[in-house]
Amino acid sequence: MHAALLVPEVLSLVFNDESLSQATVLNMALTCSYWHEIAMEVLWRELPSLVPLFMLMPEDVWCAPRGERTPLEPIRFGLRRTVTSHDWHLVHRYARHVRSLRIQPQTYRKSIAKALRTSESDGPLFPGLRHLSFASQWDWDKCDHLAILRMLLSPSLDHLAIDIPNSYLEQLSCLAPICSALTTFSFTDQGHADARPSPADLTACVRAWPALTSISLNGSAGMSQLMPALALCDSAGGPDAVFAPCSPSGAYPRASFAALRDLTIGGQSAAYVVGLMKSWGVRPIERLSVFGLELFADAARALIADIPTHCEPTALSKLMISATSPGWRMRAEDVAPLAKCTGLTSLVLNVSDGTDIADVEYETLARSWPLLQRVEFPGSYDRAVAPRCTMAALGAFAGACTHLESIVLSFDANMDVVPSPSLSNSTVTHLNVVDSPIDESCAPRVAERLATLFPSLTWIEDDYDDGRYEESQAGWVVADAAMRARARAQRAKVWAAERSAVKAKLAAAAAASVQRTPSSSSTSPSRTTSSSTVGTSYFDALREQCIIA
Repeated sequence: MHAALLVPEVLSLVFNDESLSQATVLNMALTCSYWHEIAMEVLWRELPSLVPLFMLMPEDVWCAPRGERTPLEPIRFGLRRTVTSHDWHLVHRYARHVRSLRIQPQTYRKSIAKALRTSESDGPLFPGLRHLSFASQWDWDKCDHLAILRMLLSPSLDHLAIDIPNSYLEQLSCLAPICSALTTFSFTDQGHADARPSPADLTACVRAWPALTSISLNGSAGMSQLMPALALCDSAGGPDAVFAPCSPSGAYPRASFAALRDLTIGGQSAAYVVGLMKSWGVRPIERLSVFGLELFADAARALIADIPTHCEPTALSKLMISATSPGWRMRAEDVAPLAKCTGLTSLVLNVSDGTDIADVEYETLARSWPLLQRVEFPGSYDRAVAPRCTMAALGAFAGACTHLESIVLSFDANMDVVPSPSLSNSTVTHLNVVDSPIDESCAPRVAERLATLFPSLTWIEDDYDDGRYEESQAGWVVADAAMRARARAQRAKVWAAERSAVKAKLAAAAAASVQRTPSSSSTSPSRTTSSSTVGTSYFDALREQCIIA
């Protein structure tokens, strides 16, 4: 075996190759004991349920329908006899490899909860677990659910996502210190308006996680009132100090969430989002996503104007706003405040009625965001009114944003705009033209222009509404086919050039081997020796030129 195949880092890269199937990795694990250990880390890293672990127990412990050994739905998996502490030996050996687990206790038979209690491990069942998704419903006993959760929590846990009844929160706060290194917490409550989660219990959990950097709260309407309570959470204060300053409107104190860098807000009003940003002063927010809004012109302008005012412009790198906008189309003056955010790498402004921005205005905006890698101005456009911008808008982003990879933009493809020969961006690999108007007769010309503008682009994506515009979008089908044909031709040329280069190297190696072969007298044995020498020299030359691995 080559020495490189004994280096753990090299083996890890090989086994983690996404192109390898689990069956392939398993076969590699059976090669030798050294490979087996590293392969097990890959095979057991993500666990869809607890069933694979229980199937490691002796076969007289568990049963499956018709003797199936393939991955089973947990509800179809049962136990033949009582599980003892001796049955857990192999389970503990493999459980240490698990890094990610998704579990829904209610999908298991109740005997599984009883069996889990027989594990007499000194530590958690999964000592290396980093990501845990735990969803629990009412149809099991609370003590069973909490017993399972207690076994799954580990000091190594980094991400915890739980979907549990509100009544479990008090017990969860007692378990929280087990995973004190937690950085990401996602909580979905199953309560109704009259059974909202207790802020005291939820903040007790957060207090136990000093390294927390990301919080996601989903569920009942009471969540917007819980967030101010969490904002005031301070390990130095008592529970009374946490809730006394909270206002019914959900205003956040200026000192709240001092480490906040990533904020996603959904389903709230524009006024709520604006009030939130104003309450914190100025923050170095790096990623801001706002969705599920209904924006009218004045509210939209106020929201966009407040973003660079209350999010440090140079810190903001990713911004996404998705909203319905009845009767309002986004104009250049509406987007202009975002020109201060010069560090943007991703910008998505998705308003339902689309944009109304001209080429020269896009050119000005594009120069403000030189670091953009992704830009999207999607939306549903009025087919009766062609967009004000043309392919020149794409050229503006191609020239100003040298790192750009993805563009989503509607433009009038029927306008014959010739991009400057100097405008070319080879980093763009994705283009969505939304429902840009195009005549089928213009498609070849458009494909040629796009190929010049984006040499690495191999296909075109377009959106239209449920087939109603299929006929009018036929031009994009033609343009996409032309782009794909061009890409195939380019690949064929590259492959032909590579084959020619290999043939040239082979010819050069053969010529070099002939030159290095010594001349000899014409005896038969010497001719045999000479032939052998020629063959050896030939392969030596190939190895020298790295033609044969």
